[in-house]
Amino acid sequence: MPPGYRPRSMRDMMGGETPAETEEMQTRVAELDELKRRVAELEERVDFAERLLARQREGERLQP
Repeated sequence: MPPGYRPRSMRDMMGGETPAETEEMQTRVAELDELKRRVAELEERVDFAERLLARQREGERLQP
């Protein structure tokens, strides 16, 4: 630590995160990764549905 450094929190005084905090953070990161995956899958499904609807509407317009 640089001269004159004052820890701002107990975490800083202890030198970082506790094992429990590290585990909680890893759990939250894993949850975020899962949510990102699910959102990406939903985006793909919405895009697919939009393309199907656009084709259907275009087909209806072309019919006499």
